[in-house]
Amino acid sequence: MGACTTASPSLGTGPNPNLNGLLAYTNGLAVPGGPNGLPSVGNGLVNNHWANFGPRIGVAYDVTGTGKTIFRAGFGVMFERIQGNDMYQAQNNLFGGNANLGDVSLTNPHTGVDANNASISAATLPVVVSTQTSLDNTNYRNPASYQFSAGIQQQLGGSSVLSLAYVGTQNRYQSEITNVNATPYSTVTGSAATTATTANYLSLVQYLGYNQILQVANDATGHYNSFQADLHTHLKRGLQLQVAYTLSHSIDPTPNNGDGGDLDGVSNPYLGWKYDLGPSTLNRQQIGFANFVYDLPILRNTDNRPLKAIAGGWQLAGIVTMESGIPINLGISGNGIGNVVQGTTLRPNQNGPVSYVKTATTFASSGNQTMQWFDPSNFSANLVGGAGANSGLVTFGNSGFDSVNGPGRDQWQIAMYKVFAFTERAHLELRFESYNTFNHTQFNGVNATINGGADTGKVNSAFDPRVFQFGAKLAF
Repeated sequence: MGACTTASPSLGTGPNPNLNGLLAYTNGLAVPGGPNGLPSVGNGLVNNHWANFGPRIGVAYDVTGTGKTIFRAGFGVMFERIQGNDMYQAQNNLFGGNANLGDVSLTNPHTGVDANNASISAATLPVVVSTQTSLDNTNYRNPASYQFSAGIQQQLGGSSVLSLAYVGTQNRYQSEITNVNATPYSTVTGSAATTATTANYLSLVQYLGYNQILQVANDATGHYNSFQADLHTHLKRGLQLQVAYTLSHSIDPTPNNGDGGDLDGVSNPYLGWKYDLGPSTLNRQQIGFANFVYDLPILRNTDNRPLKAIAGGWQLAGIVTMESGIPINLGISGNGIGNVVQGTTLRPNQNGPVSYVKTATTFASSGNQTMQWFDPSNFSANLVGGAGANSGLVTFGNSGFDSVNGPGRDQWQIAMYKVFAFTERAHLELRFESYNTFNHTQFNGVNATINGGADTGKVNSAFDPRVFQFGAKLAF
């Protein structure tokens, strides 16, 4: 935007000769400790919140008075403190950007050269803009989770217990990071998108002289609701069994890192974290599992003691897990606004319901066999219209975050083991274990890039096949 004409207070000389010795330009950003520095806010950058009252309450009631039907309920409030990374990211040098030379003279590597071997003067290097991180003092309460449950436990017979429960959470003041220095929304979408190109993007941002200004705030929300059923039983024939089932749904905005943790950057700086509100990264709507230990009756009553010691007394144990897939967040390929507006992630438009075709197919790139998990034809790129510089560029779509469900799992792990006792203290344990016992193909990743070629929507990886393992342990 031209040469700097006014010095900023309490700052050193700018990093580039183009500044002509003037103090570097901050464009309104205050520097702690300077004449125009930040005011004291609770002796820190954000206010302290001391009234974090986190009660816990639980209730258990014997419904029938016989100890066989118990009602249980509980409620608790938990708080978290963001552990340092938000403040560490805020410790950026306002003028830490560097202009790099791609080609230098071999006789003097401090001198740049262009394609015609002409020397490049350091005075012609640009004033490099930097990215800053700030904390939003108006939205920085401690993240809180309100957790609650209610359920019934019923004794069935003399050795079985059935539990049915509702378990949920409401999460408030969750952290997120938004770029507050994006260009006006009209420059990147719609027919008026005519100016926000890479060449002049930095002349259109709200705070000139900077690229991204990332603002960390604790203002996002999320929730989890579930129905949980559990059956424990111990049969007289030597079978211990637990069977459980959970039907649940977890919602939060954690788009970029994909780990469900804190300090996730929002993918659309214009609509904020609500644009990314959708199924959690770890959301599995249905989970069923069973585990068992069975004392095999083989040679249990034989009088042949040597044969019983060797071939009898074996136990069969297993863990069975059946669960629906984790969600898939669709991306979009092509030359897009995300290449201009830093820190954005683009999603496609959704033109119809998700169709899970699950048909056998091959990879166009390799010819290897795979499965077409979902039909990509119901999704398309959202293109900027008009005749401006951005016409035809991909921009933000209307498909929801994590809008496609991935493949589920059907995992069996079965083991046989026996303990050979030599003395009261010494014994040998033999174990024969199998993972994915029935060698069931369990798909994993799916190509989720719309307009990414003929392999879009196809499964591109799987979990391990069957594995056998043998082990022996001697204890004395």
